[in-house]
Amino acid sequence: MTEYIIWGLSPKNPDHEEPLVTHLKSAHEAARALETLAESHGCTDLRVQILELSADPSNLFRSPDILGS
Repeated sequence: MTEYIIWGLSPKNPDHEEPLVTHLKSAHEAARALETLAESHGCTDLRVQILELSADPSNLFRSPDILGS
């Protein structure tokens, strides 16, 4: 299961990046939310974090990709 989280700066708190939208289930939903946040709500410095919830976290730090091996 994949979750998309949108982080950015809101007009109410322009000096602190925070999660603005969570629980998005697709890249399409995330793209629509990015557009709405920017155009309708004036949010800036937006980025999408993709969180893979089905991955087994117990092996995260044993991954050769992370260790550079």
